[in-house]
Amino acid sequence: MAVLGAGIMGRGIIKHLRQSGFGLRLYNRTASKLHGLGGAGEVICGSPAEAAEGADAVISIVADDVASRQVWLSDTGALWSMTPGSVAVEISTLSTGYAQEWECSVRKRGVSPVAAPVTGSRSGAEDGNLVIFAGGELDAIERALPLFSAIGQQVIRLGQIRDAVGFKLVYNMLCGTILVAAAEALTLAEFLTLDLGQVTDILAAHGWASGVAISKGKKMAAAEFDDVECAVKTITKDLRYALDTLPADPTVLPVSAHAQFQLSRACTKDMADMDMAVIKSVYRL
Repeated sequence: MAVLGAGIMGRGIIKHLRQSGFGLRLYNRTASKLHGLGGAGEVICGSPAEAAEGADAVISIVADDVASRQVWLSDTGALWSMTPGSVAVEISTLSTGYAQEWECSVRKRGVSPVAAPVTGSRSGAEDGNLVIFAGGELDAIERALPLFSAIGQQVIRLGQIRDAVGFKLVYNMLCGTILVAAAEALTLAEFLTLDLGQVTDILAAHGWASGVAISKGKKMAAAEFDDVECAVKTITKDLRYALDTLPADPTVLPVSAHAQFQLSRACTKDMADMDMAVIKSVYRL
């Protein structure tokens, strides 16, 4: 099996595939991130095409459409050395337009495409309990199940490639808007001179905000953003892909458009690589 990508999510995925006994061929654009990842029998490769040689399945977990196109479709992309009949698994969060291009290219090669975006962030990848939103032909998904069992706790089938890719954008759009709402709520609490630690404890224990208060509210209150579960640039990109799916009219999804605008502000303030809880820093009293 080839794994393309060794970022925040990729490293945990590689660990669990290794523990499950898969033979691995690894590629990452920044080769230094692979240092220490190679185990017995594993091969560190200089290109995606090299990694894909002889692999029964190739998995990609990269940042965005641009990175996915590079590892699959460029002159040194994995697709050109894959064996017809093998499986291509794209775990990355992509735009629906690019996903269609990727699927068509994979099928033309005689390879079976599977879209499998996940939720669970870094901790889910490290613990091996990701939730996988799988799209593609049933036979291809079934062939990928041993891989999914190694890295996740649940596989939710969502129809075809576009369905799985689109649902992940729906999922992350809601996550992004709730994140920005939490930052604004804590900004009001700060203005009212409330104890932010107590505020986040109460929100984490009661009401609709419990999930985001547990996962991000405490980081916001403590202004601790260096322990990155999901970078703010990643959720910003995901909301942009989601909004780009619809007509270019900000009145169609005004809440999500505002959230994406605020997240983009964080990215322009040298916060792009910090945890997405850093959105709180955009709001100054």
